[in-house]
Amino acid sequence: MVGVAVTIPITASMVFGQRATYTGSVQFASGNYIFSERTNSLYFYNGFSVYTGPLQISANIPVIIQQTPGVSYSDTGEITYIGTQNSEVKRRGHGERLLLPDTTHSQEVGMGDLVLRLDLQLLEEKKVLPSMSFIGSFKAPIADVDQGFGTGEADYGAGISLNKVFSRNLVLAEMIYWVLGDPPELELKNLVDYIVAIGRPIANNKLSIFVSFSGSSEIVNDVEPPSQVGVGLGYQFSSGSNLNGSISIGVTDSAPDFSVSFGWGIGL
Repeated sequence: MVGVAVTIPITASMVFGQRATYTGSVQFASGNYIFSERTNSLYFYNGFSVYTGPLQISANIPVIIQQTPGVSYSDTGEITYIGTQNSEVKRRGHGERLLLPDTTHSQEVGMGDLVLRLDLQLLEEKKVLPSMSFIGSFKAPIADVDQGFGTGEADYGAGISLNKVFSRNLVLAEMIYWVLGDPPELELKNLVDYIVAIGRPIANNKLSIFVSFSGSSEIVNDVEPPSQVGVGLGYQFSSGSNLNGSISIGVTDSAPDFSVSFGWGIGL
């Protein structure tokens, strides 16, 4: 989910003294993934962050509308192909496209899993060195597995985030190691989730533009890991609130072919 993972940090990095923020976004994603049929998904994200000095604590939960049960939202920020087709994915031959059950009249609406995240700044940015923060994250499995909205298992991860300004260009790099719980009939690998983005403020620092690349290591045996490239814009209001939008293209089959998102952050 590049739109969510990138635009909020880049825009928020320009906000100073803000103690609490409500963040939200709407994202549409579409792709075949490893199946022969296309899956369209609509996500409504709702998040809340509290800043206390070098510590940021945030919570995020999506509402999902999806017309097939073959893919599932993951806390790593990617779309994965677990849903209700676990046994078929496990038996899948290399490069084989799987058939989904008849989804002519199928559409599911439900809550995704609650994701909690802690960011603790360890180093402030210096002339040469980037700022560095520790990341800790936990997924509470509250989504309905039968709808294909989660694994039914808790996940947790830890990682590092780096930020550095070079000639007004902001470079963001983030890497998290995730320990994933296994859904019924399918073994998921623990993975490394990463994102790299470059953003630049323009129009008197009110507007920012960015490009990004994100992905992860292999999640399921013989399935190429997901990766995406994205571009986006963010607008910063003098009040500290912001708007952002992005378009992402999947590089591998396990990522959506494309996704479009629009998000916002409101200072409280």
